[in-house]
Amino acid sequence: MLRKYADSIDVSQYSDVKCPACKGKRLLYGDDCIACHGEGYMPAGQADQLDASLYKMVKCPSCKGKSKTKNYECRDCNGEGELLKYYVDKYSL
Repeated sequence: MLRKYADSIDVSQYSDVKCPACKGKRLLYGDDCIACHGEGYMPAGQADQLDASLYKMVKCPSCKGKSKTKNYECRDCNGEGELLKYYVDKYSL
């Protein structure tokens, strides 16, 4: 029985690169980076598919950046007035 194997395998997509969201610093706005789970690195293939714009702070759509809704601390942004675009898009706030 004749078996055929690939002459070479491109493993570059599996090598670790700095996380594009936290730039390898492991933290994103004071908390563990949610893109790399606080590791600072991720496989190159995963980093290539990551949309770094989702990890920028934007004005909270619920309180419109005012930190309060109806005189109560905004539940969505915990009274911060802003949150990651990732959460706005993920939960359609």
